[in-house]
Amino acid sequence: MLGIQVNAKTGAFALVFLAGCIFTSLFLIVKVPLDTLATPTQVTQAEFMGVTLFFLASVAMAEPAKAFFNARMAPVARVLETKVNVPAPLRVVALLAVVWGAFAFAFWAIACCLGGYNGYGYAFSHYPILAFLFNHSIGLVPYISQRDKGTQASFWLGVGALGLMALRANRGLGTALKDTITLFVAPAIILYELGLWYSAPEDMTWHVTDYLTLGGVADGGWRSYDDGAYLPYTPSLPYVVSNWFVLFVSLCLVAYRVPWIYGAVASIRESVASPGPRP
Repeated sequence: MLGIQVNAKTGAFALVFLAGCIFTSLFLIVKVPLDTLATPTQVTQAEFMGVTLFFLASVAMAEPAKAFFNARMAPVARVLETKVNVPAPLRVVALLAVVWGAFAFAFWAIACCLGGYNGYGYAFSHYPILAFLFNHSIGLVPYISQRDKGTQASFWLGVGALGLMALRANRGLGTALKDTITLFVAPAIILYELGLWYSAPEDMTWHVTDYLTLGGVADGGWRSYDDGAYLPYTPSLPYVVSNWFVLFVSLCLVAYRVPWIYGAVASIRESVASPGPRP
């Protein structure tokens, strides 16, 4: 549970960000018609419904769930409420981690979207600035720079998330975790997914990165193999962790910070509990 307290500034950010995502999605629906491979599969549509029901239920049950959690899991609740004052030198390191993590994730997200169906090689050859940046920054990191591009992007986003949690730990560990997920990780992923929707919509039904290949065909990266076109003896299965699914979950995570959601639910609950005098 992400909690029911919503700061005015973060609530405003969530509203503006989600409004921008809605307008962008409407633009993409018109600008980038979805063909058969790009259209969310039946599995993905079922996942949308499941995530929506969970989101509505979690909002409706936020207060009872918080009370239950505080009563039955008091030690964990106390840990989440603990405020940690990180020393200044470590805060500088944490800030650098946020900046570097955000830069590295944005780099691979942009490279992926610019490459589109042609891949990272196309992006690097047609946009030399990408090769320059890689060779003089990300590519200098041992071991990690040799991993799959999606793995690198995920790793550096995680580094940035840890740095942000350290910076906000003085507000409470639970608050730091909530802010990091809903205000940093989820928005970053959403921006990437919207860019991918524009540049390579068919890849939206594909797995997100190499370690999230649940469902579908493990084809080594050849998207055309996923529908069994070249492997007729292999079942054509939709991916369970698709880009559509990740985009939808990320939008819901940001929506938890919308300020009027919990107030509206509380008003409905009060009106049901106190229907007023009968005529």
